[in-house]
Amino acid sequence: MKRLVIESEKKQKEEKDQVSEVIKEMSPEELEAFKLERYRKFIGPLTEYHIDDMKNRK
Repeated sequence: MKRLVIESEKKQKEEKDQVSEVIKEMSPEELEAFKLERYRKFIGPLTEYHIDDMKNRK
């Protein structure tokens, strides 16, 4: 079981390193578009979910 976790962590690190390399090669315009898209797809919905969750707890 521990070996699977270590292999999974290695794979995640490799993927993160690949994404980091791609980001380094982006032009400023591409990087800005990437950040906006990432926010729209991932960060924004998570933030909205947490805000709604906090409102429902009151």
